[in-house]
Order: sequence, then structure tokens, then C-alpha cells
Amino acid sequence: MLTEAFAHLSIPDVAPELTIRVWDSKEQQLPLPPLDWRKLHSNGYRGYSEGAYHFHYFDSIGALSFLNLEENLAYYIVRDAQTLPWWVRGSPLQVILGAWLRSRGSQLTHVGAVGDETKCVLLAGKGGSGKTTTTLSCVLEGLNYLGEDYCLLTPGKDSMVHSVYQSAKWTPQTRRFYPEYERFVVNESSDPSEKSLLFYKDIFPERIKAKSQASAIISLSVGDELKPKIFESDIGTSLKNLSFSTIQQLPFFDQKTVFLLRQFSKLLPHYQMQLGRDRMSNVEAIKALLSGTRP
Repeated sequence: MLTEAFAHLSIPDVAPELTIRVWDSKEQQLPLPPLDWRKLHSNGYRGYSEGAYHFHYFDSIGALSFLNLEENLAYYIVRDAQTLPWWVRGSPLQVILGAWLRSRGSQLTHVGAVGDETKCVLLAGKGGSGKTTTTLSCVLEGLNYLGEDYCLLTPGKDSMVHSVYQSAKWTPQTRRFYPEYERFVVNESSDPSEKSLLFYKDIFPERIKAKSQASAIISLSVGDELKPKIFESDIGTSLKNLSFSTIQQLPFFDQKTVFLLRQFSKLLPHYQMQLGRDRMSNVEAIKALLSGTRP
């Protein structure tokens, strides 16, 4: 349940740098471990950190994450694995991976990324800005997928982007656009407004890329005209779009998150793109920016 999202990154017979042990309390007939729940609750979604130790309790889904940076060892303990919401399967272990990877100089970030064989562009923006549909449209037109919801950003002269999850979270509108992929939906719900979970490895295995060098950051928004509009932007706008939703969704935020995102972004060109209703025109504009030309 927790490893399918990472299936495209599987490497056999390699000694792990981080070990994560997962535990289903109901299956093992043991309760969640005794901790100072009051302290965890008082810190809300921020979690609680002390030295090399990070604790986070997600009350609404009954999941406890614990990370020991000294031992590179983590535990993910759930009250009942069968009651976990569908999105956990799509982007599992965010809390643990986010804190551990940041300690090693990379930032797990709420952003999409698509590219060719040599480089990629980041698709930034809050929920509802068009990242999912734009990512899918780009893949259908031959570009590679690194992520539609989360990517790992590593600062440096190369500004590397790493794929983390190979999952897709489609709105009902996206499903209506692409009904031919209905058979790949893995979570059926009676709620017509709920998103659907799919895995790119099932649909476009040849289009998934593990890592690529970033060539630009594009902040997306939804426009109402047929063709997209492109504007040159600045690092401040990109950082706002990269950091705001990342900080909202990942606990243990500190100034290192902002520092890593700034270091990653400072050497890249920045654009704002109002998406048009014509999805093919959006893809052509992104391909132009990917090649280094202004559409």
C-alpha cells in the first residue's frame, strides 16, 4: 500500500541510507505507542522536534511518524491501515521523507515537473492552478514525467529535480477530459467531488524519468482565453508558489526550507503562465520554454 507510489524508483539489493519501519496497530493487535499526546496535539500539524528526533501525529487519520536522524531510522505507525484515506497511498510517508531529505540538503516540494531527455521545467502553483491536467497533457504529447504533485529539489549549479511519487490525483473534470484512462483509477468513491488516484507506471511507464536538470520555473494559473499567456516573472513569485503550499502540507517547517528553495531557484529563469482553454497550445508554450525560447 505504501510502496506502489515509489515503484518506478525501485533498486534491488542496495543497502538503505534510511530505514522506515511500518506498523499496523490493528493487525498486530497492539495500540499506538504511549507518548505525550498532549504535546503532539498542542503543536498541531507542525509536529514536534527535539534535536535529531521528529514526531508527528496526524490525528484525523490515526498515523504517527517518528524520525531519528542520528540513526537514519524511522517508524510509521497507523491505528488501522484499512481506514487510511486514498491520498496516503498516492503520496506516502511525506512527513518522514520531507524531514530526512531536508537534513541532507534537498527539499521535498509541492510542485510538478515535466521535461525532455536533458532538462525539465517546474510547474508551480497552489491547488487548482492546473498542474495535474497540464502535466498529463505534456506527457501525452511526448514529454517526460517527474511528478505532478511533489518533486525533490536539490540546489547546486545544476538545480536537479528528482521524481519521488509516480502517482496522479485527477479531479472529476480531468477524468471527463480523458475517459480512456478510467480503467486505471484505483480508488472508486461514491463522492462525485473526490479526486481519483492513478499511477503513471500503469499508463505511461516509458515516460517516467527519475531525475533531470531544471531549466525554468513556471507559475501556473487558470485563464479564460483560448490561448495561454506567458509573462516573465521573478524569483519572489516563484518562491511564493513553491513555498506556500509546501509549508502548508509538510510539517517541521524551518528557515532551511526557504533557504533551500531560494538556493535552488536563484539561477533559473522565472515565468508566469495563464493557461488557455486549448490544452495543446499550453503544451506548445511549455515546450518552447523548455527549449529556452519565449513562445
